[in-house]
Order: sequence, then C-alpha cells, then structure tokens
Amino acid sequence: MSLATKVLAVNNDLPIRTEQAVHSGKVRSVYWLTAEDSRRLIEEKGYDVAIDSELAVMVISDRISAFECIWHGEGGMNGVPGKGAALNAISNHWFKLFREQGLADSHILDIPHPLVWIVQKAKPVMIEAIARQYITGSMWRSYAKGEREFCGIAIADDLEKDQ
Repeated sequence: MSLATKVLAVNNDLPIRTEQAVHSGKVRSVYWLTAEDSRRLIEEKGYDVAIDSELAVMVISDRISAFECIWHGEGGMNGVPGKGAALNAISNHWFKLFREQGLADSHILDIPHPLVWIVQKAKPVMIEAIARQYITGSMWRSYAKGEREFCGIAIADDLEKDQ
C-alpha cells in the first residue's frame, strides 16, 4: 500500500508534533499543534491572530462515511479519489462567502494543500438546515401545532403530513 493510500485510509499518525490526542473523525483528523509550533507558524506566516492562539492542522481524507460508519471498499479502496479536496473546496467557498458578506468569520487561516487546512481554535456557530420538498419531521410537528411560518416563509393552512 502506498503512503498516499495509507493517508487516505487513516491519517491519525502523521509526523506532526502535538501534545494532545489526535482527533480522528469520520473524514478528518485534527492535530493541535504545540504552543511553540503555533507561535512559530503565526510569526512565520503572518497570520492575523493573537500570538498565543492555538492552531491545528486538519488533514482531510477521501474516506466516505454514512450513518456514522466509514465505508471500506473492495480491493483495498478506502474512499473516492478527489472527494476530500472537492469537499474542502466547497466548504472553503462557503466559509469565504460568509466572511465576505460579514455573516461570520471562519477558523481557516491557510490551505497549503487541497487536503490540508491550518486552522485556529474557534467556537462553532451551530446551524441546522433541512431542505425538502415535502413537510415532515420537526417542521410537520410545529405545523400540526398551528405554526404557519418557517424561516420567514408563510405556508398554506391545508397541508397534510408528507405532502
């Protein structure tokens, strides 16, 4: 198995100095850098953050996850080539758009490689969005209780569940 294939399969043991456990999620691994490495990187790269900010390296894989499981394909295939880079680019697009529109800044400081982000510690803004063409779930439960406006959009009075 090539090094690239190994990184795409499991990327929680790269030679990056960290004093914390590596967070290896379904498709990303997060390495919190040492205070010294964070400070050095901030100085060398000129990142617009406080000198004592905590930085991490996020390594994104091509793994696929669904229903809280990581997919393992036949013949040693552990993902879809290019998936990680594509999802990174899409995420970065939206983070950048939010920043430019003054809605929210992001944790991303640098993207030195399509599968790598340099990030700062940040507090997430929790947003949930559900896009459907029918009324069900929590929206239906609210509708059944008489609510008729969702996200600023008024809807009809005579709808049925799953319509």
